[in-house]
Amino acid sequence: MFRNFNTTDHIEKKIFWALSLFAALFVALYIYFVANATIAIVEREQIEDDIATLGGKLAAVESNYLAATAKLTPEFARSLGFQEITVPHFVSRTGLALSSSR
Repeated sequence: MFRNFNTTDHIEKKIFWALSLFAALFVALYIYFVANATIAIVEREQIEDDIATLGGKLAAVESNYLAATAKLTPEFARSLGFQEITVPHFVSRTGLALSSSR
């Protein structure tokens, strides 16, 4: 007439707590991964803004460079004291052996 519910209840409690633990673990991992994805999206947007800003600065530097190279003429170089070369001398890297091209 009497049933022994003690062993059945004990096993059911273990199963319940094990499933509860797995469910809590999955919820915690889900929250962790969603938070990391959100943070990655925000960081990517900030990096894209930084890239756009640096692209604008680079365009300004390139514009300044092109304007400066347009000012460099042979007359400007002569006004700074440079002279045209009549006989060019080239520099070459020699190895350990002496070169006979002197």
